[in-house]
Amino acid sequence: MPHLVQLYEIVDWAIRLAMLVAVPRRRKPASAMAWLLIIFFFPIPGLVFSLLIRDYRIPRRRIQHHRIVPIPSAHPPFPHLWPSHFSES
Repeated sequence: MPHLVQLYEIVDWAIRLAMLVAVPRRRKPASAMAWLLIIFFFPIPGLVFSLLIRDYRIPRRRIQHHRIVPIPSAHPPFPHLWPSHFSES
């Protein structure tokens, strides 16, 4: 039984420390502080709840970046540098 209590404490603090880094990303400061308070008082339910309602949208800036960057073609830019078995004959 004492081993389960120690394991619970280790998991409890590991969640708290990991979420200190993960929660503030892409959040407003007030929202990040609220989430950290929930996670620090209720680590396991707070982690589960935050994972359930997490926002998985791609930021607008990243979408615009991928629209600008051209997709590489199927042909290598320097065919003479490729080994002969990859070159088109």
